[in-house]
Amino acid sequence: MPKTLTINSKDVWVLNSMGLSLNELNRHQEALEYYDTVLMIEPNNVTALMNKAISLSHIGKYKDAIIFYDMAQTIDPKLNEISLAKSHLYEKLGQPDDAFLAAQGVLNKDMEKIKNAATENKCSVFHQFCQEEFENSNK
Repeated sequence: MPKTLTINSKDVWVLNSMGLSLNELNRHQEALEYYDTVLMIEPNNVTALMNKAISLSHIGKYKDAIIFYDMAQTIDPKLNEISLAKSHLYEKLGQPDDAFLAAQGVLNKDMEKIKNAATENKCSVFHQFCQEEFENSNK
């Protein structure tokens, strides 16, 4: 344990840095412990949420990683790299519609609504998304 953590075990900067260092060493499972500690201290810490998603992705837990990316995106929707990361993971899971929606910045909670509307309207998810974007731009 770093000396700074013996002085202040709740130093989120040091905890995140330890997780990042472990990620660099391909010790992703251990890194998760540091991110979990940060999230117990600061549940909305975007750095820990993003890094936890990255670690989960490295160990093949794509669905879990998507959840943490989505949480970070909810807190800071301006982080454009989240959309691409989520999309990539949905592609790995073989979910092209979700991958498309994630790439557009759609949050997980809104994906089902769009997919259900596409089914009801007998159109593709792409078409439904475009239709909703068009309708929202006219408001």
